[in-house]
Amino acid sequence: MDEIVKLDEAQIDGLKEISNIGAGHAATALSQMTGHTVMISVPAVDLVSLSDVAPFLGLDGKNVVAVSMQLFGDLTGRSLLLIEDTRAVALSNVLLGRESNTDGELDDMAQSSLSEAGNIVAAAYLNALAKMMDMVLLPSIPTFERGDAGELLSAESIEAGGASDPVLCIRTEFQFRNFAEGLEGYYVIFPDIASLDAILSALRLR
Repeated sequence: MDEIVKLDEAQIDGLKEISNIGAGHAATALSQMTGHTVMISVPAVDLVSLSDVAPFLGLDGKNVVAVSMQLFGDLTGRSLLLIEDTRAVALSNVLLGRESNTDGELDDMAQSSLSEAGNIVAAAYLNALAKMMDMVLLPSIPTFERGDAGELLSAESIEAGGASDPVLCIRTEFQFRNFAEGLEGYYVIFPDIASLDAILSALRLR
């Protein structure tokens, strides 16, 4: 797997800082939504090609839930919150205050709760990025999808130019109080080339 761009130390530090700020805002919003203390950590931020995203995140061949949003404003592209299928079921139970279930089903309420969580996470990360760049970034209404990670991350599904298109991958771990196991998810941004250049240039100037 080859990274399409070699990020320098300043860019990596900048992306981690932005991601941690976004994670903090998302945690506060999710805490208010659920009534539970929520902590969100960002273990890693990386830039890889679209074809490498699923294997890079360890999702190759796995079923996932994806909450997708178009990006509008001064930068354009697309973003997804990806959560492995079984973890998405567990997260929806926490969000809705339900007892744990093992049937793996996600009814309309569960899908709606996960879409709202994706919307919250996207807005938090995009607001942090927009503030750093002094720009306006807005997500569209979220779209809920469920299926094979490789298929959902294909160039056709993402409506990207090709498999070598750049993707910002933000590994995100949700920790809910009284829930022993962390619920790892992944927030990925698919900026168009001009938007990516603007982001990386802004990080160099920080």
